[in-house]
Amino acid sequence: MTTTELTQDGWELTRLEGGIPGIGTGHQLDVLFKNFNPNTGVEEYKAVEMKIWDSARSISGSTYDQFEAYITGGSPFEYYFSDHISDAMKGQFQNVFKDTTKASNLFALNPGFFMSHEIATPQMLVDLANQGQLINHPTFINFVH
Repeated sequence: MTTTELTQDGWELTRLEGGIPGIGTGHQLDVLFKNFNPNTGVEEYKAVEMKIWDSARSISGSTYDQFEAYITGGSPFEYYFSDHISDAMKGQFQNVFKDTTKASNLFALNPGFFMSHEIATPQMLVDLANQGQLINHPTFINFVH
């Protein structure tokens, strides 16, 4: 991931948390970008999470809380993982939605987020996850790289 890729389409760096990824930051880096949308006349924000982990982890604890906050906020967000675990992490995000309670709670936080991805109900979300289709969904888990 290069700076050029992160700042394409006019996005500019607004905030950096964690410094240089390393032992002291738990191998993660949080970056916030902003962009002025001339069509709406407002500034938009996009969060980018960079996780340099040696193995895939479940989406729980502070990682789940942060994911929940991104869905609630409604702004674009992306997660970047080490290349060797990115596919496994897509599976971990899909697993979150296999839990009916979590899927319903997340859907209720921002139904428009899910509907913009052609997922109309919490049950549809659970069904797609249980069938393994969220990973292959054309637009949904594209926030994991």
